[in-house]
Amino acid sequence: MRRAFYILFCVQLIILSCSTNRNYKTLSFFFDGVPEPSFSQEDTLADENIPEAENELLSISKIRAESRIYHEPYRLRGCSNCHLQSSVSEMKEKEPGLCYQCHKDFSELYKYVHGPVQGGFCTSCHSPHSSSENALLLKPGKEICAICHNSTNLSSIPAHGLDKVESCLDCHNPHGGESNLLMRSKR
Repeated sequence: MRRAFYILFCVQLIILSCSTNRNYKTLSFFFDGVPEPSFSQEDTLADENIPEAENELLSISKIRAESRIYHEPYRLRGCSNCHLQSSVSEMKEKEPGLCYQCHKDFSELYKYVHGPVQGGFCTSCHSPHSSSENALLLKPGKEICAICHNSTNLSSIPAHGLDKVESCLDCHNPHGGESNLLMRSKR
């Protein structure tokens, strides 16, 4: 019993130290998306693929490095910005309040708000740590929308010739809009 407690205590010390330089193998075993020790904080590139209207909202929240986009607090290893120091799995606050500490509240920006945004389910679409997709999306293009929206039903709408449409986000704002169809305003 005493030995098991000692082993557990040592594992907790390793995990809680959050030094990826020393504990990369252990941390990456327990947690997804732990940055590699060789990751340089100087590796930053702007992303031109973010829609102009949302670029301001997203520019502070990510950088691109080695084909991954990292959420800024995660990139800077600021775990305690979001997580309780006493428990790495517990958040300081629930969604969306935690997200709105840094990001604008989309429910205040639009007349009509997309359901997941209204419900405060940011991580239904966005990764809180890193992604290979723009805006930290969990999936690319039409796949992210297909999590909730049935593509068979959508294909019956003439404007949705799905073989022609690369991404739903070309026409629809994923957070909200001035109509219930969440159409992007024409520029």
